[in-house]
Amino acid sequence: MQKPAEPNNVDLYTALAMFVSNAPRLIERIFNACETENLLLAEETAEKLNLYSCNARLTGFSKNINNVIIAARERNLPTVQSETKKLREIFDQMTKYANKMVLEKGTPPQENAVRISITSDTFS
Repeated sequence: MQKPAEPNNVDLYTALAMFVSNAPRLIERIFNACETENLLLAEETAEKLNLYSCNARLTGFSKNINNVIIAARERNLPTVQSETKKLREIFDQMTKYANKMVLEKGTPPQENAVRISITSDTFS
């Protein structure tokens, strides 16, 4: 597993790529932790996901992750499950939107890629 980069130490394009490649696995790990009622693992995993999200400057998505973290700390399993389900749905919407943009306009050049900013606020 890649370690999350420190904020501001990677360019936005790399941070987004790291987020997209790691988020599905981490979201699934939160669901698995809920199945075993291991809210500590759910919280720790959500914190890792939050690092990737923050590095990618996805503030809206990070706010949703914080809901998972708070619910896990409060030992509120149903809320952790429902908020994680929302994360999965938002992630799916974000990636579908990004894929659609790539198909319509082609892959942006590297120098323009850092200007792309998708937040989950767009899809909430």
